[in-house]
Amino acid sequence: MSLGGLSLPALLASRAAADQSSAGDRKAVILVWLQGGASHLETYDPKPLSGSAYRGPYDPIAT
Repeated sequence: MSLGGLSLPALLASRAAADQSSAGDRKAVILVWLQGGASHLETYDPKPLSGSAYRGPYDPIAT
């Protein structure tokens, strides 16, 4: 089992090594806040009957 090129045993081994070497050195947190972009509701709703300002450039396909 792997995730992003890391296997589970390698991930656990690196975590154990990190816990031993830097047990009390943690003083900062990095937070990546990605705000903006389309809503998850808007990305799957083509709105084919809406005006051209609201619908996308693609027509819906027959399903």
